[in-house]
Amino acid sequence: MRSILTRLVLTIPVVWLVVSLVFVLIHLVPGDPILQMLGDGAAPADIDALRHQYHLDESLSQQYLHYWAAVLHGNLGMSIRLHDSVGHLIAMRYPYTLALTMTALGLGLALSLPAGILAAVRRGRFLDQALSVRSSFWSSPLNSAGCPSRAPALREQAPSSGRTWCFPPSPWELLSPPFSRV
Repeated sequence: MRSILTRLVLTIPVVWLVVSLVFVLIHLVPGDPILQMLGDGAAPADIDALRHQYHLDESLSQQYLHYWAAVLHGNLGMSIRLHDSVGHLIAMRYPYTLALTMTALGLGLALSLPAGILAAVRRGRFLDQALSVRSSFWSSPLNSAGCPSRAPALREQAPSSGRTWCFPPSPWELLSPPFSRV
């Protein structure tokens, strides 16, 4: 229970930082958002009314406070392109996101559990070593075996470019004729 409370308390500065960063990034984008919404031929009265509606006629500190008030009330704003509230758009698409996440989780478990059990049953044999190499070199986003941080790009190039300094040849390279490994 104490660890849950600690994590919740530590979440507060992270949320503040993310929301503040989003606010700053929104204001760093070049161009006028009101002119983007209304177009170049908009009447000056319409431009002023929309600036007032979005509090863009106020100081940056006042805009920041309005931004936080809206976020704390669950108002994520309106989509300019779809003319619907962002909260509603997220709620509409959330079931698809959840289905995709659960499918990926199920597929990952369906592949990794049997592979882990086979590796444990055949510990120290070829299958265990092959699965260990596979998980170390091809699945890990972290630096594996001293490879550089651009390891994902090197992994994609390795099958077509032959042996690299930190990746062994792939099984496809071992099966291909030597003249194709240029």
